[in-house]
Amino acid sequence: MKTLKAGSNRAVPEKGRAHQSGKVGLTHLDLCDNDNVNGEGLINLSAMTSLVEVNLWNCRSITGDGLQAFENAENLTRLNLSDCRMIGDEGLSHLQGHSSLVNLYLDNCKGVSDAGLVHLRNLTGLTELTLSGCDQMTDAGLQHLKSLQALEHLALENCPLLTEEGIDDLQRALPQCSIL
Repeated sequence: MKTLKAGSNRAVPEKGRAHQSGKVGLTHLDLCDNDNVNGEGLINLSAMTSLVEVNLWNCRSITGDGLQAFENAENLTRLNLSDCRMIGDEGLSHLQGHSSLVNLYLDNCKGVSDAGLVHLRNLTGLTELTLSGCDQMTDAGLQHLKSLQALEHLALENCPLLTEEGIDDLQRALPQCSIL
């Protein structure tokens, strides 16, 4: 396991990110809680195709465009984008080919709405998905999650546009899933 940790606002200069992009054997990337990380910097990491786990929790400067850096990470199983409030629907389109994803954390990604959930419907390997605080989602968007038959845990707290009826309908489609 090869890991790069540069969280808690440690400086990750552009030159350093470009240097790290040559580390194609890197499997774990932890840049959590780092305002110095942005979408442009992530794109410099796109050569890291061996990534298995990526933690970008609370990297508030990341936009959805930066997620294209992980399009070629075919073994990506865990991606934490919680509190990356600038991640929205279009950014999720860069994840739609990742059927190997097992855990996806999108808590408080304020730009995620029903249109973004469309991009998640092919992530059939997901067992855990958190969407708490994604306050633009409605019951209509939940329909796209019905194809996630491996899903065991789904967090939907603090999503005011969701109704009990919509959640119950999803629960019937995913009886093995614990929906919070």
